[in-house]
Amino acid sequence: MVNVRRVWQVIGPGLLMAGAAIGVSHVVQSTRAGAQFGLALLWLVVVVNVLKYPFFEYGHRYTAATGETLLQGYRKMGSAYLWAFLGLNLVTAIISIAGVTLVTAVLVPDLLGGAFSLDAKAASLLLLCFTLIAVGQYKWLDGTIKVMMTVLFLATVFAVLPHW
Repeated sequence: MVNVRRVWQVIGPGLLMAGAAIGVSHVVQSTRAGAQFGLALLWLVVVVNVLKYPFFEYGHRYTAATGETLLQGYRKMGSAYLWAFLGLNLVTAIISIAGVTLVTAVLVPDLLGGAFSLDAKAASLLLLCFTLIAVGQYKWLDGTIKVMMTVLFLATVFAVLPHW
């Protein structure tokens, strides 16, 4: 018999990874494209995932086979690779965090009747996320992402079911 509580505990890291991978393009642009084009672009989704899969797979395989982190592997290749990795991650992290924060601030219902500006909502969201991680650490982050991913999953299922 499957122990549901144990399964729920074990999938935490995977849900964190999935939650981190979901961005503005997934929540906003993919739903917009689906509404505009239906399933006509499904082939493109498959092609993109096939092309990016090796990067996720072999990064994991490298760390599992060598016991080293990817950063250690890049360092072995030379400092230029390590600096390139750092630069690309800094740029993408800043852009990603800014984009997701801005879109989330726009989508957050205005609970106080328009009393807050977009900047104030975005700053509040960042403070909430920082507090969640700083105070609750992994446990709160894990619980929050499980609730969010469950809601997103159910919303997706209920949105797609009528079209099948």
